[in-house]
Parts: sequence; structure tokens; C-alpha cells
Amino acid sequence: MKTWLDEILEINAEYMKTPEAGRFSTDVVPGSRALVACMDPRSRIEAIGADRTDSEGRVIRLILNAGGKLDFRSLFAHLYVGNVKEFAFMTHTDCGLTKMYKDPYMFISRMRERLGEERFAQARAIIGEPLKECLLGWLGGFSDPYEEVRQRVRTFKNHPMVPKYVIAHGLMQDIFTGRVEVVVNGYEET
Repeated sequence: MKTWLDEILEINAEYMKTPEAGRFSTDVVPGSRALVACMDPRSRIEAIGADRTDSEGRVIRLILNAGGKLDFRSLFAHLYVGNVKEFAFMTHTDCGLTKMYKDPYMFISRMRERLGEERFAQARAIIGEPLKECLLGWLGGFSDPYEEVRQRVRTFKNHPMVPKYVIAHGLMQDIFTGRVEVVVNGYEET
């Protein structure tokens, strides 16, 4: 029986035969732009060109996580090791973290179902009590994705370890069409 790991290695072997293989920059400095977006596979990074290489083979650096949340360790690595000078924070419609915010009990019941009672009790201890409120904070659920992306840009720009010259944009992607709208234009906002 073929496993997913077998498929990954087969696809990679085919990829290595293409002209695309080896076209990425081998420089330590990967480029000057980074996109922070949700890991939801419906979030289409190609809709904004984040999957394309530039003329020198560099790509936009990607930070993908649940909800496209701020991950300062990753941001600072890109900022200080990768010399990134411009960031775009992209949220999207129909986000799971918004759904979780609106119905945390669905998430809790799925945890209980998948973990079983013993592990669910351990998870509760890790997350804290009261479970619903602590879970929302722990996962970073939010009710308004537009306000969420504005807050991310403000938090990032106001962090004492972010140089004032760094540009930060806030974007919203319609998950159903791929259309992106500007929520915060980092060239206009300081």
C-alpha cells in the first residue's frame, strides 16, 4: 500500500527533473518581503503572487499558521536574519478561528471526542479554566477578521523590536473568490 510519505518522495523526484528545481536563491538573504497568512488550504497565496519567484529566483517568505496570527519568533527571524523590510498580514473570510470564536463548544466537543476523557482532562489542564474563555485566548479566536488584521499590523508596528522603517500591510482575502482587499496600506500608514 502506497503511503503519503511515498507520494511525497515520488512527487519530489518528479519535481527534481523539472527546470524549476534549483531555481531558488541560495543566498542567505532570501528577499525583502514576507507574507503572514493562514494555513487554511483555501487561502490562496498564488492569488497575490506569493508563489512566484522574482528575476533573481527569490520568493516571498511565507509564515503560515492558524489564522495567520503574529508569531514574533518567525517574524524576527525574517526581520533580522532574512533582512525582510516589508510584511503583509493576510486574514480571510470564513476563518476557522472566527468559527471557533462564535462556537467554542463545537471545538471543545470535537476535542473530547478525538482525545477521549483522559487526554481531554490533560488538555483542559494545559489550556486552563474556565475552558471556553481560556481556549479562545489560547487559540487566538476572533470575531471580526477585518479588525483582527488591523490589530496585527498595529501590534507588529508598535513592537519595540521592529524598526520604524519596516512597512506592514493588512489584507483580507475572500476565501470563495480569491479577491484581496487592502485593509491597511503600509505605505500610507506609519
